Amino acid sequence: MLNLSANINIMHKTTILVSKLILKDFHEITNLQVSSKSINKFFSYTINNSKQLFRKELSKARPDWIIKTNDDKDEEINTKDKYFFIVNPIDGIENYKNGIPHFSISIAILYNSEIIGATIYDPMQNEFFFSEKGKGAFLNGKRIRVSGNKNIEESVFSVNKSLIKESLNTEKSDENKKMIKIINRFYSLRHFGASSLDLAWVACGRINGVIASNTNIHEVSSGSLIIREAGGFISDFESNHNIFKNRKIIATNSYIHGKILMEFKKNN
Repeated sequence: MLNLSANINIMHKTTILVSKLILKDFHEITNLQVSSKSINKFFSYTINNSKQLFRKELSKARPDWIIKTNDDKDEEINTKDKYFFIVNPIDGIENYKNGIPHFSISIAILYNSEIIGATIYDPMQNEFFFSEKGKGAFLNGKRIRVSGNKNIEESVFSVNKSLIKESLNTEKSDENKKMIKIINRFYSLRHFGASSLDLAWVACGRINGVIASNTNIHEVSSGSLIIREAGGFISDFESNHNIFKNRKIIATNSYIHGKILMEFKKNN
């Protein structure tokens, strides 16, 4: 891996340390033949220990920075001139609890309401995605780029659980009806169950895009920067870039992103 900046190095070392705990407990879960209640109790133990270790290590390296995990309130996240670590110890919780080896660990650096550094780690594949604002996106030290595919009908997209539920709801909003009409044109749809890895896979060209609703900052903060630094585009359904506020995302390359938004406006 190429030389990492001080911040990415801190995030990398902390992530690898926490991943050892998470992997150990994952293998324990796969061997458990017990009720879902017992698995949930075991998982709570895992997630709490992971958060404590994140806080300990990141605070040691950056004592003045604020650490936000996925159960913290977001009220102060827009505090001016303050650095934040946005930490998601396990993205893909249901996969993890069911012994499905597809989940990730992510950290983002937020400063003045902007993501300026990001890491996503897939511990099962030992794949470390990272980027810093203006410096490109990388996978295990190699530069990555989004897919160059220009055709919606030949695209493989990932959708999240919320979008699937909304598509099955008989009382759909006009916005959802329009989006469902658009995604029906894709060659293939997938639901992998780990939003940050979906975005990382868009960034390295494995899939062509992601459409998701009801997202949160811990799921998409790291991936949003990595996609942009890999040459991709990410916005809400109406081309607004404040995806943390609107909680809806379209993430893909410039060609397909533009076509989707044009189709969406055409159906208005």
